[in-house]
Amino acid sequence: MDIFVRLFNEDLSQHTCVANRAVLQSKMKSRIFGFNIKFDGFNDKMHHLVKRTIEKLLAFKIDPRRLEIIKEKDGTTVSQCNAVQFSDSVRSRMESF
Repeated sequence: MDIFVRLFNEDLSQHTCVANRAVLQSKMKSRIFGFNIKFDGFNDKMHHLVKRTIEKLLAFKIDPRRLEIIKEKDGTTVSQCNAVQFSDSVRSRMESF
């Protein structure tokens, strides 16, 4: 879960720099039974950040190169297949909303 969250936060941060300038933030954190996404800030545009974050989560694809870099850096033994399966599982659960 930690690797998925890290990869997603890296990807999301590339797309939310404008929101950060407007003092809006979102951050995903790993939890025991999944993850939480925290939204923070005071702005009438918060709903755009929430919508964009959910859209990014549903369309998120794990970059195999980034996964390998993180695995090497952390010494993690998680297989790429497991991370991709988790990503697909999250997408299918989110689509059921």
